[in-house]
Amino acid sequence: LDWLREAVESGQIRDIHQALTPEALIPVGAAEPIQLDDGTVCDAAWIEKLVGETMPHEVPVVIHGEWEMRVVGRVFTAFRDDMHVSASPPLAGFKLHLGIDYGSKTGKQIAVLVAVDDRQEHPTIQVWDERVGAGNTTIEQDAEGILEMLQRNGVTWRMLDEAWGDRLYLRGHTDRKSNKDLMDALGRLLKVAAPHLAPQVGTVKRGAGHGAGSLDAGLRFLHQSMLRPGHFRIHPRCVRVLEGLRRWDYRDDEFKDPLDAVRYALDRLIFRVVRYTGPDRAVYLY
Repeated sequence: LDWLREAVESGQIRDIHQALTPEALIPVGAAEPIQLDDGTVCDAAWIEKLVGETMPHEVPVVIHGEWEMRVVGRVFTAFRDDMHVSASPPLAGFKLHLGIDYGSKTGKQIAVLVAVDDRQEHPTIQVWDERVGAGNTTIEQDAEGILEMLQRNGVTWRMLDEAWGDRLYLRGHTDRKSNKDLMDALGRLLKVAAPHLAPQVGTVKRGAGHGAGSLDAGLRFLHQSMLRPGHFRIHPRCVRVLEGLRRWDYRDDEFKDPLDAVRYALDRLIFRVVRYTGPDRAVYLY
């Protein structure tokens, strides 16, 4: 929106701006705030609820219509060790998702195993294990590390319901890794032709919704999950993911990579399509 902001500052466009306050929601000549269609009164308590459901760094823009977002301290302020860290096993009926980030800054591949129960409107998520590679590993060593992580949890590749990574392939980058290279390496280890791997490693940076703004969509999804009691848990052995949740401040650094892997594991849920069939019923199309 830089072009729009410049037009406002140069006087070409008039910016009529009002922060979201209870006073701003009272129509001229009325004594009470407006109401939503369901009868909800748009008062101070309603605004406070909206603020609580919004990522803190997005509040200036999303709630109050300002030009810039601001991050003060860590991004995931809703994360609490006493509420979200648990070694309890996942409940029956969960699915297994694998998310892989290739560490564009550090060169360290990070893979996370996430248990998901998506049978309800709001899925239950448990980050169950992680594998962090060294910066100088080959793609074959990374594939071995992922299979070792699965094995220590009694999981085979075929038991995975979904697997996602951030890059399909790269041209002109001999020192960077991709989903295609990883599938080739996994196929050799599992003695299966890469096209016959099940599941395939999907690529998150393709398709509708995966351009600019996809990062923030994933962050909002995780934030909302943390706000719902019992909907987000992480095993204490997931040291790098925990470190990211406790310390990441929106910079593109080492604390972001493990959180990217978690987002990738949940990609289908974050970007699922909702078809409304009535006032009280929604169908999720994956």
